[in-house]
Amino acid sequence: MKATATSVGKLLWSFLGINIIAGLFFGAESMFTLVAGYLFVFYVAYREKVFSLENVQKPEKIQILQMAAVVFAMILTTITISRFMAPLIEKMGLHQDNSGYAAALGSGWKLFLLTVILAPLAEEMLFRGIILKRLRPYGEALAVLATAILFAMQHTFIIQVGHTFLSGIILAVVTLKFGLLWSILIHALNNFLAVFAINAVQNEISWLMSTIDVVYVGVGILSLIYLFRLLYSKRTRMQEWWQEHKPESGLWRQFFINGWLTPIVLLHVFLIIFMLFVPMAMPIEM
Repeated sequence: MKATATSVGKLLWSFLGINIIAGLFFGAESMFTLVAGYLFVFYVAYREKVFSLENVQKPEKIQILQMAAVVFAMILTTITISRFMAPLIEKMGLHQDNSGYAAALGSGWKLFLLTVILAPLAEEMLFRGIILKRLRPYGEALAVLATAILFAMQHTFIIQVGHTFLSGIILAVVTLKFGLLWSILIHALNNFLAVFAINAVQNEISWLMSTIDVVYVGVGILSLIYLFRLLYSKRTRMQEWWQEHKPESGLWRQFFINGWLTPIVLLHVFLIIFMLFVPMAMPIEM
């Protein structure tokens, strides 16, 4: 486990370092700053052969429906957390400014390319591909939860941490069951729906904004109800899975208490707190 934790820590430091260097060279709000980190992930994923169509399992029609329900539940969770937490944070005199990252994403084709294509590919290959593969020998439960924690912390903004953690769990489970391709597709669909809504806001199309709001929230509520009922019906099977795959005693400490991994985890915790007190824009999503 020590070697694995060290390798994950070095990987995340390398990703962060490349983003910082690219930001200094191209400018914090340049799309090339984001692309530089993505290209690094693609290289490592190719070298470790994490993406293979041979490992992809074709889901049944009902399972595809469940995946679609997951996407709308994720969208609803994002909307709900953002609308409740943002005003609460402001009332506490704190800040949550992501305008720098939004500027780097841009609009139109640039926003689509970065958000719907490159980000899902890179993030899934990094967390559900490379890191999940490295952790899987120590138990699927640890691999799922640890990658979800790291995925959530990478998003820096506290209003994103909760739903990205839950999304990370879901995407990891999908990867283990059906293969990395399906987690990429779910992530891409989720981002596409978000970009569609963002474009409506950017172009100030009020009727479309209202329609999107009603559809996303309505379908999201129905999806959450469906998923809660589904999980409740499978609670016994889930308990059996946990008993079979739960981490051995001490593995959590061995993974997170590491000379390479612990500092970057603490750095991201610091950044999440720091961004609440300092009214500045985050140029890149670390």
